[in-house]
Amino acid sequence: MLRMSNFNENYPCPVCTRFHSISDCTRFLALCISARRRKVEQLDLCKNCLAQSHGRSDCPSRNRCFRCRGDHHSLLHPVDTGNVFFPMTATVRLYPTKADWCEMARVVIDPSHKLSAITMDAAKNYKCEIRRGYTSIRLQHHIFDRDQVHVRCVIEDTRYGKTPSAPLESIWTWDHPIVGRATIGDPSWNKPEPYHLILGADVAHQIFTGNVIGRAGQTLIHHTTFGPVFFGEGKKT
Repeated sequence: MLRMSNFNENYPCPVCTRFHSISDCTRFLALCISARRRKVEQLDLCKNCLAQSHGRSDCPSRNRCFRCRGDHHSLLHPVDTGNVFFPMTATVRLYPTKADWCEMARVVIDPSHKLSAITMDAAKNYKCEIRRGYTSIRLQHHIFDRDQVHVRCVIEDTRYGKTPSAPLESIWTWDHPIVGRATIGDPSWNKPEPYHLILGADVAHQIFTGNVIGRAGQTLIHHTTFGPVFFGEGKKT
């Protein structure tokens, strides 16, 4: 699990206001590297340890970026050549408004988005009931009958494209000691495929069931209601 050793409990997380280190914050980790850098600048955090209590010139920590030994936190290190940053995805069973039947759907889990959203085309294809620019749906694990996630989505008249931006290496996930292959949230997480639904911070409490596993510069793992999901930096095949 990602942790910042000098976290001061007198300061809540400046991104989500919960009492944990910003380096444990899923909303912060979901940001691409350039967005993390902008957020640190905006919040006036120490670039070396991400603390709120002091600036870089007053930082007592002797730690440096473990990837390049540079004068910045490891979570702010630029994406290495040959890698791409990609968001969490899951393949789920989607139940339209008041329906007792479901469709398979691929979703992006992005807690940096304030509200969940679905494209207009997808809402129509899934026969969702649309009222005043919103629709309500239920989501469930693509295999197991686990708890359902209830989502109120903003309807967006746009297209989201595909993710990841390039095919990624995935063989290591098959034998990962924490992730059983049959329970992976999105079996196609490493293949560029379209998505039509974004799950935002408004439903994060229903989705996340564990901590973030991994370290900066690697593909991270997060336990969710839909199974373990991958995000962060992936290596192109």
